Amino acid sequence: MPNFLHELPSSVLFSNDTGNSQLVCQAYGGPQMIIQWILKDGSLVSSVPGLRQALPNGTLYFPPFAGHLFRTDVHDTTYRCRISYSYYVLLSHDIRVRAVVRQPYEVKVESADVTLGNTAFLKCFVSSHVREFVHVSSWFGAKEMLLPGRSDIGSGFTHRSQSHSPGTRYVVTTPGGELCIRNVNEEDRLKRFSCVTVDTLTGERKTSEAVLLTLKDSIPNMAPSTSQKSVSELKAGKGASVQLPCNVQGNPVPSFSWFRISDTGSLYTVPSSQRIVPSQSLLFIRNVDERDAGRWICKAFNQFGEQKLEIHLTISNELVAHIHPQIQIINSGSAALLNCSIYGSEVNKIEWFHNGQELFANGRSERSMSLLSANTLKIDSVSKKDQGIYQCIVSNARSSAQGSSELKLGESPPEISYGFVEQNVRASAYISLKCSATGSPPPQFVWLLDYQPILDVSSLHRYTMDQFLDINSHVTTHLNISHVHSDDGGLYTCVASNSMGSASHKARLNVY
Repeated sequence: MPNFLHELPSSVLFSNDTGNSQLVCQAYGGPQMIIQWILKDGSLVSSVPGLRQALPNGTLYFPPFAGHLFRTDVHDTTYRCRISYSYYVLLSHDIRVRAVVRQPYEVKVESADVTLGNTAFLKCFVSSHVREFVHVSSWFGAKEMLLPGRSDIGSGFTHRSQSHSPGTRYVVTTPGGELCIRNVNEEDRLKRFSCVTVDTLTGERKTSEAVLLTLKDSIPNMAPSTSQKSVSELKAGKGASVQLPCNVQGNPVPSFSWFRISDTGSLYTVPSSQRIVPSQSLLFIRNVDERDAGRWICKAFNQFGEQKLEIHLTISNELVAHIHPQIQIINSGSAALLNCSIYGSEVNKIEWFHNGQELFANGRSERSMSLLSANTLKIDSVSKKDQGIYQCIVSNARSSAQGSSELKLGESPPEISYGFVEQNVRASAYISLKCSATGSPPPQFVWLLDYQPILDVSSLHRYTMDQFLDINSHVTTHLNISHVHSDDGGLYTCVASNSMGSASHKARLNVY
């Protein structure tokens, strides 16, 4: 069975300036294997001069291009790799390719007012049309570089602050990229802060204009207040470290408590642990996984009031799909079950394929096949045409994955694949009759003349019979008759038999 040497990405994003993006489809399976790229509708991908090259080695290459040459059908569409070998066909999952035409964008720090002793949250504003791929890489405060966990900049800078520890006064949050300044004091009034962004497609870095922190005089008897949304959303990838913000100020400085809302709606306190650390206005979570997805509550309070904020944390994880069993051998007429196990984020769509052809497309019913559930395919009575590769291709808004399984036919009754035709021959001529059949175990042939075994009705010296098995598991037999006599005319039958049954073919031989 052919298979992919490595898993292809779910999406490819590149800039028209840099280009040089390529999809490499490599597989193993046999020397006669064919690798092709296809579109969502199954049509073959062709080369488009200057925009897309479909190379013979299975590579799909996208060179740099001028912005005015952007084409939706090339630069914003879905591709699949197709592998063909013998009667096997294997498809990759969907790959969304999208080119971004470079445009100017703005980076600036959104000013924030903060009362002495409280926590300031500075936001790095990036133009909306580039936020998908332009991210905050660091902040500068005076001569200090402030990093979100680890540096992606060279070592030629004066100072670095490990800004991801719960005990650090300056914290660059992930995934938001905000600069959190805790316990703001008079010295902070003189510091200028700027953020640095990186374009992940081109590597371009931009530094915002530096701004001063606006410190407000303390207002006595100030109940906790916030500029943060009462319910906010955060998304993080599995395995990342995140900091949940609670942007609340007050005088006296509020105390903070963190809670988790269970599936049943119950509220329970978040205890400090090796992985999860509540630290006043921030909740640190290391190595997030599916357990951390859900609703988190921050309560800030002093003697003059209370403020409650809710954060919905979503954990994204790459989809993975497997079909069990991966290989199965089923006798003809027996049933087969294929189970698609899916791991990762929420699944929006499950599609089933047999040798590259979608099953149940547009609600179409399939002969002898049914879905017991979206994840389970049943074949009621396996036959020769059911052999090959089965796939479940799963997808959601962010990613796609595929699992594959091979179904082999075990024991099966013979099927005649070739039979001789009725012929008219002259007496004393030479004639050869041919039959071919498939089956497992390989069938054996016998020949009949007018429903009687040939060995019982004729002398042996004018008749010869042979039988052989070819590389495609076809058994072929010949009945050769030299010096045909008039009494050799009649109804000839070849019968193929094995332990599962028999099949026959008949036609007349007319001698004149």
